[in-house]
Amino acid sequence: MATMTSSVIDAAPRLFPVVAALAVAATLAGASLGGSAVSAGACLAMLVLGLPHGSLDLELIRSRRRHGGMGDVLAVLTLYLGCAAAMVAVWRLDPVAALALFILIAVWHFAEDWEGVDLPLLHAGGALALLSAPTLFNRAALDEAFVALTGSASAAVMSDALTLVAPVALMLAAVTLVMHWQAGRKGQAVDLGVALVAMIVL
Repeated sequence: MATMTSSVIDAAPRLFPVVAALAVAATLAGASLGGSAVSAGACLAMLVLGLPHGSLDLELIRSRRRHGGMGDVLAVLTLYLGCAAAMVAVWRLDPVAALALFILIAVWHFAEDWEGVDLPLLHAGGALALLSAPTLFNRAALDEAFVALTGSASAAVMSDALTLVAPVALMLAAVTLVMHWQAGRKGQAVDLGVALVAMIVL
């Protein structure tokens, strides 16, 4: 199981830019990515490519800490369930505030994915660019998604905030991309570039 886990984790990052690039190319060619068939395919891709992102944490703990025992598993489960319960509580109290918190956590979390750039501002800028890029050409769809998620029309204020920060965030992301490329981390540069284009176009 540990070998399979490692193989999936190793393969997922290499598949991401290919899948994203194909989706962008299909959209630019005029193909519709709406409908139940495409949605089902997207969900399947998300399941397969996103599986290593959290779902296999317990298996990773077992494989990397062979002497950790059940205590590590229970600790991680307790932490996960506690975080989930806290987010549910915040969401029930104020869905828009919970959405804002989720976006902030996402920026912090995505910023951890980029290695080799010593400036935290560039890490955060690249992460924020991924979340704010859809406001460039898909603002109405973003409003609709946020309102549907929270059940509140005031959630559109989050789109306003992302629209305001998008230009600066995208510039910081461009600087980050160039720095990765110049430093020989071409894989990270391609990943960031493809992700940004996908978020803008799709």
